[in-house]
Amino acid sequence: TNNTTTHHQQLQGILPAATSTYSPLNNNNNNNNKSRKAIIITDPCILATCTLLISSAICLMLGSRSRYSRLANPTTTTTHKYLTFRKTNQNHTKTSKTTSYKFKIIQFADIHYGEASDTLWGPEQDAKSAKVLADILNAEGDDDDDDIDLVVLSGDQLTANDMNWNATTYYQNLIQVLLDAKPDLQWCMIFGNHDDAPMETRLANGTIVYTPAKTSRDQLLEVDMGYAGSFTQSGPDDVFGRSNYILPVYYPTDIDHDNAPPIAALQLYMLDSGGGNLTQRIDETQIEWLMENGHNDGMMMMIPGVAFQHIPSSMSDFEFESDTCSGFHQDALTPVEYDAGILNTLSALDVRFLAVGHDHGNGYCCQHVDSEVHVCFGRHSGYGGYSHKNWSRGARVYELKISVNGDDDIGGGNGNILEWSSWVRLEDGSIVDRYSR
Repeated sequence: TNNTTTHHQQLQGILPAATSTYSPLNNNNNNNNKSRKAIIITDPCILATCTLLISSAICLMLGSRSRYSRLANPTTTTTHKYLTFRKTNQNHTKTSKTTSYKFKIIQFADIHYGEASDTLWGPEQDAKSAKVLADILNAEGDDDDDDIDLVVLSGDQLTANDMNWNATTYYQNLIQVLLDAKPDLQWCMIFGNHDDAPMETRLANGTIVYTPAKTSRDQLLEVDMGYAGSFTQSGPDDVFGRSNYILPVYYPTDIDHDNAPPIAALQLYMLDSGGGNLTQRIDETQIEWLMENGHNDGMMMMIPGVAFQHIPSSMSDFEFESDTCSGFHQDALTPVEYDAGILNTLSALDVRFLAVGHDHGNGYCCQHVDSEVHVCFGRHSGYGGYSHKNWSRGARVYELKISVNGDDDIGGGNGNILEWSSWVRLEDGSIVDRYSR
């Protein structure tokens, strides 16, 4: 797209990419295709019985599913793995029965791992990116009482423009960087416009030849979801994009007095804004899916939420205004081609903020003028991708707090108050661009 081209033209020194053909998901040495003898059933009574049983099973499965399921493949669900708020050090006092809980998210945006891997500066950029990620994880997770609860990889984890068969390998290398820094890390990811972009080969005369990506979004999802710490899910097949899913964050089990199922305190909405092999857009199918699945969990009060997508929704949603915005602002705004009114939908679902990346020179937050939703840019986290010598790398951090009044039931009542604040942790360890609501 024009937006992608504008940004990519600012990359320096791109040369033809390495063409390593190793990929754990493209192994053709599959022994499962050996010849097998078929069992043929000819008895009409047995055939009729089998047909009836199969038809009944299919009807039961179809009848039990909504139009937009949260997972395209039920085998990717995780059993007994929950995200939960943590109790803070604040305890009950003689004058207050309020207990506080927190949940901290780090957004790594636009890492662009694996860029220009056959040049001298490409691997150097990856090494610098790895140091940024590790340093931020160490800085934000050095206190047991203030640990990292979730990392959101908010798109453009890779620069697939420079990869042929080896995108899954580079993705595994990136995840290993994170796990080396924090072995018990929990994370989830959404796609950007470069993660499955067509490979670009620059010829001697300057012409760029585009080759369709040999690694798909589904293959990258499969690699990510294979890790124990991943909370990533594969989105419904009938919804635009592949990384559309909802992650509930539950109240801690120690305030669940009756051993009842966990109660959701927060919804994390992960949205695929396209790009790469898809149009850069938010689609009506995503809006319909959100309205059907972004529910209040059967309780009297709507569960608040926060949302992440890679590309900003619209110029009007993210335009920097000095009276409503604060933070790093040194880049143009390049939104999706069409956003289907996503911010209005998120507002109706009581979403408190929508966080994006994509524009590497932006790192600000704003109060949206027409809704209660705030919008935030994550900070450019990697040394891949276009940049400027004065743009420091970093990550935006979100801290969400819930105060539970001891006289109220969890999940309801005026005593359960969700507050959130945000800041940017830079690569040198400093904190800038604080924002709280």
